[in-house]
Amino acid sequence: MPPSPYAALQHAERLHAARPFLHLPAITAARYGMGERDWSYAEVREGADALAEAYRAAGCEPGMRVALMLDNRPEFFLHFFALNRLGVSVAPIHGEQDPGAIAHVLDHADIV
Repeated sequence: MPPSPYAALQHAERLHAARPFLHLPAITAARYGMGERDWSYAEVREGADALAEAYRAAGCEPGMRVALMLDNRPEFFLHFFALNRLGVSVAPIHGEQDPGAIAHVLDHADIV
């Protein structure tokens, strides 16, 4: 079993690079001003790698805990895998959560 979500993505990409990893149906895509689309395993891994470099340049490093506040949208996975690639723990926060719940996570999760 792969040791991390990012390692699992890499393994799956080796087996299924061009196959769809993620599907955004038209009805959901319209809420984001996008069209229906699929992301292949390779596209997700490549996107995660590019974001990982940006996060590394911003100072993210192994052992950090980072809050990731995004809407429930496909890009969440790219950011999650990017941070996981760097060894960063992710505390996902939905932007529509109650402000008190967000504050609780930020206060208790040792977020950097």
